[in-house]
Amino acid sequence: HTRSIKRYIPLAAVIATLISIAILIAALSFYPIEAEDIFSNIAYGRYIWEHKAIPSSDIFLFTGPFKTWLYDRMGSSLIFYGVHAVAGFGGILALAWALLFLAYATPLLWVIRHKGNTTIFLLFLTLIIMASSYWFMPRSYLYSLVFVSFFYAILTSAPPEKSANRRYLALIPLQILWTNLQPSSLFCMFMVGAH
Repeated sequence: HTRSIKRYIPLAAVIATLISIAILIAALSFYPIEAEDIFSNIAYGRYIWEHKAIPSSDIFLFTGPFKTWLYDRMGSSLIFYGVHAVAGFGGILALAWALLFLAYATPLLWVIRHKGNTTIFLLFLTLIIMASSYWFMPRSYLYSLVFVSFFYAILTSAPPEKSANRRYLALIPLQILWTNLQPSSLFCMFMVGAH
């Protein structure tokens, strides 16, 4: 009975902490959409979905010649378009909240799992969330925040000399997914190199 209580209390504390973080992020991120990028992302996502092809030029450019280019946010645009088609802009805000929650909850769970100083980390995390709340807009870089957290958690899950190959192999599908969602996926190379 004593063991079950000891296990239950930390779990209850973790759940309460995650709920608190979720509420804090929601309070700071649910406001009228001002990021103009989301509208172009939805429009490009609709184009890709309807034409089953990635545009080779800026199809919405009316002030100059149509130059050949590579659209590097096709994955995030498709997701934004799909969410908007199903749930409107409320769904877009909920998606942004979910991505932010994943980005900030992942390092917290890593600290708890590795028995770090949770209190200090929570204070630091709260300050980071509040300081970065200006950027809590539904834009494609939110995916990068999530992947940076995932990469860090995977790379630091064990000492470098233990199961390194398995750990690096786990990063390959994440890297492929990240590359198709946001161009800052190149940052992963610096993370792996630094590790």
